[in-house]
Amino acid sequence: MPDVNDRRVSELAAQLVNARRSGRPLATDAAAFLPSTDDDAYRVQDAVMAALGTRPVAWKVGAANPASEPNCAPILDGCLYQAAAGAPGASSTGVELELAFVLAQGFAASTEKPTRTMVEAAIGSAHVVLETCAARLAE
Repeated sequence: MPDVNDRRVSELAAQLVNARRSGRPLATDAAAFLPSTDDDAYRVQDAVMAALGTRPVAWKVGAANPASEPNCAPILDGCLYQAAAGAPGASSTGVELELAFVLAQGFAASTEKPTRTMVEAAIGSAHVVLETCAARLAE
């Protein structure tokens, strides 16, 4: 579905927020209008953050393969837990083992992508992370 309009973005964001708050995944037919472009998916992410009134405290970044353009998703305030604290009320359906990098310096807003050397120089520390995953779609 190319070019999701603003009403559809708002509807999907509201459904995802409801699934998050209720702990009940969206019905499979809701997947019929999931965005098919990165730009539309990012618009939905922004709308969900606005509806929740929260901000990202970290970012999850990944790519399907080394040749693919990486995508990112926010890890929202209230969703990042230290091992000792645990995740309250988690009804997770899975666990992912990941690597997390804490940047020691930021990057100025720019249309230019930082080089690999710049990114490597900005890394302050690396951590092994377990992500508990809760699906927002029934299937």
